[in-house]
Amino acid sequence: MNTSKSQSASRRQFLRRARLAASTIAAGYLLPTEAFAQLPTVPVIGELLTKVLKPGGQPTLNGVIELSGGPSDGQVRRYFQGWDLYDPAAKGVVNTSVYGPGPTLRVRAGGRMNLMFLNRLDNEQFPETAPGKCDTSGPGYPFTDTFPNCFHGSNSGNLHFHGTHTSPSGLGDNVLIEVIPDKTTKQDQWQGMFKKIFDKPNPPGSWAELPPEYQIAQMGCTANQLASAQPGGLVAKAGTEFWTKNRDLILRTGVHAGMDHGAAPAKPTGIVQYGWPQYVVGAFPNTLTLPRAPLPGGPPQAGQAPGTQWYHAHKHGSTSLHIFNGLAGALVVEGDYDDKIRAFFSRQLPQGQKFVERVLVFQQFSVKQNLMVTKGGGPVGDNSNSGNNQKFINGVKGPQIPMAPGEVQLWRFVNAMGGGNKGTLDTTWISALVAKGFTIRQVAMDGVQFSWDNYVKQPMGMNGPMPLTLAGGNRADFLVQAPVTALNADVFVPNDLGGGQGNQLLFRAAVAGTPVSMRMFGGADQAAYPAMPAFLTNLPKPTLPARTVSFTMSHGPGVRAAKTGDPIGPPKFMIDGTQFEDSSNISYCMQVNSVEDWILTNDANGPAHPFHIHINPFQVLEVNGNPVNTVSPVWQDVIAIPPGGTVKIRHKFADFKGIYVMHCHILAHEDRGMMKLVRVDNFPGGKAPASCSSEGFSHH
Repeated sequence: MNTSKSQSASRRQFLRRARLAASTIAAGYLLPTEAFAQLPTVPVIGELLTKVLKPGGQPTLNGVIELSGGPSDGQVRRYFQGWDLYDPAAKGVVNTSVYGPGPTLRVRAGGRMNLMFLNRLDNEQFPETAPGKCDTSGPGYPFTDTFPNCFHGSNSGNLHFHGTHTSPSGLGDNVLIEVIPDKTTKQDQWQGMFKKIFDKPNPPGSWAELPPEYQIAQMGCTANQLASAQPGGLVAKAGTEFWTKNRDLILRTGVHAGMDHGAAPAKPTGIVQYGWPQYVVGAFPNTLTLPRAPLPGGPPQAGQAPGTQWYHAHKHGSTSLHIFNGLAGALVVEGDYDDKIRAFFSRQLPQGQKFVERVLVFQQFSVKQNLMVTKGGGPVGDNSNSGNNQKFINGVKGPQIPMAPGEVQLWRFVNAMGGGNKGTLDTTWISALVAKGFTIRQVAMDGVQFSWDNYVKQPMGMNGPMPLTLAGGNRADFLVQAPVTALNADVFVPNDLGGGQGNQLLFRAAVAGTPVSMRMFGGADQAAYPAMPAFLTNLPKPTLPARTVSFTMSHGPGVRAAKTGDPIGPPKFMIDGTQFEDSSNISYCMQVNSVEDWILTNDANGPAHPFHIHINPFQVLEVNGNPVNTVSPVWQDVIAIPPGGTVKIRHKFADFKGIYVMHCHILAHEDRGMMKLVRVDNFPGGKAPASCSSEGFSHH
C-alpha cells in the first residue's frame, strides 16, 4: 500500500533504532522486550480484487503487474507494482520505495485471472550479460558453471502462479515464456489488443489465435505470414536469433498440437500453426481459468483448491535473484474454505467487528547473489537491517501483529524466500507463542485445506509425525488465538549474519485492547468446518511402479581450500545425475489423469532440497521410509527431502496436458541446473513412453 512521508520517516527512525539494538546483542542473548517497545505494525499489502463485471458473469480479476525498478530502501532493485486494468484512475497499490512484495491477488475458485504483464526494466539501470552467456563477477564467477545452468538474463521475466491448477501452456502458467524488457512500453499501447484476448470465453489455444495486431507488434507479421516473412517487430529488435527461434516454435509440426487445448491431426500436412513462441518484448497477456470442483460425469477431474497460493518471477537463470529483489506476492484463491471459516468466527464477534485475516509474506532482500560478490565481502545489503539473511514480513523487519485478548485470527504464511537453511521457517514461532498462552491450530498446507481428521489430529509441527519446517515456496494457514490477558510475545530467530550479532526479532504478537470471547472449532463443529472437496480425497494406489527421482550434488568443486578458505568452485546441482537441458528428449512423461508414486532421494552430503512440481499438488506418504498420517495424507506442492533421506509422494497429473517443470526450490540451485522438464499428454494407447519429445521447447 502507499505510505505517507511521515510513515516513511517513522520507518527510517525504527530502522536506526533496530540497527543500534542489533549492535548490542551478544550471541545467543535475547534483548529484553523493552528494547523493541516501538515496533511498526505489520502492514497490509495492497490488493487487486476479483469483480463480477456483469450479472451472472464469471468472477474475474483484471489487473496489471508491472516489472520495473529503482531506489528502494537505499538500494536499487527490481520490484512488482500493480493496479486495476480497467480503471483509468488506477494507481499502484504498493509502495515500491520500501522493501516489500508485489500486490496481493484475490480470486475465486471457478473464476478467471487476466493480467497484463509489463516488463519496463531499464537495461542501463540493471546491466546484464549478452544473450547466451553467463553473468560474470570479480570473484571468478561463473567458475565451472556453463550456460544455461548459471546466473544470467536477469532483466527478462515472466510470472509463475505457484499453487494453481491450470494450463501450463500458452497464456497460462507458462514459465517457458520470456518477456524481454522495454522501458518505453506503456499500458495503453497494449490495452485494446489484450481486451480482445481477455474478453474471449476461453483463453486462445495458439499464437495464431491472438489478435493479428499483437502478432505483428511482436513478430512483424502474423503466424500465417511467418513461413515467408523476414525478421521484424519488437522481437527482431531484441535480437534476430530470438525472432528465428520464435518462428520455428510457432510453425513447428507434429502430432501433439495444442497440448492442453486438444489433439492435432495425427498426420499434419504442411505447416501447422499451433505453437507458442519463447520470446516476447514488453508485454504478455497472462489469462488463467481456475476450474471449479469436478461436475458429475464431466471435466475437470480435479479443481482449483481454495487457499493461500503465491506468484513470482520464474525465468531460468535469474529466479533466485528475482526472489531476493522481492519479485513475489500472495495469491489468495477463495472458496468454501474461506467462506466457512469467516462465517464461524464472524458470528462470535460483536456486531460491526470483522474477523481478522492476515496475509504474511516472508522475504529476504539482496541485490546480488552470494557467488557474485567481491571476495571477502558479504552480499550487498547483508547487514543488521537488510540482506539475504534477514527475514522481513510484508516488507518490515520485526513488526508487531496486534490482537485483542481472546481473539482468533487467520494467519496465512507465504515463504517467499530463496530457500536453503537461512530461508526456512521452523516451529520456533509456535513454541514461543504457546509458551505465552496462545492456541495455534493449522488448517491448511501449501494452499490445500486440512481435512477434518487432520484438523483434529494436527499431524504437522511439534507433536505430529510430519515436520512443519516451511521451506522456500511452502505456505501454511493457522488459526491463532491470543490469551485472555494483555501481553507482548516476542519471537526470535537466528539472524544468520555471523559476527556475534545474535538473534533477530521475527515478530511480536501484541495483545491489548478490549477482550473478545471466541473459541476454536471443537468436536461438535464438524458441520461448520469446511468440507474437503471430493477431488482432494485420498488418491488410489497406482498400478504403475514407483519412479525414483534423485537430487544430487557434485562433490569435487565446491569445497574450500583448508588454508585460505577460498572457494575452489561451486558444486553442480543435478536431478538424476544430469543438469537441466533444453533437450528434445524428456525423461519424465506422464499420461494425463494418471496416478503415480515417486520416491524422492537426496544424497547425504547436501542440504535438504525442497522438491516442487508445477500444476498439481501431491500427497506425502512416507519420510525416510516411515509412513506419515496414512488415514488422511497431507497435500503439498513443496516438500524438503532430508539430507541422505527419502520422501515418497503420490500425485495425479489431472486435466492439463503440456510441458512444465519440476525443480529444487532453493532457487539458486534451480538456476544452476537442478530442474527438469516434464510432459503430460494423452499418449497413444493411454500409456506414457519412457521418454518423449519436448517439441523444441527451451527455457533460458
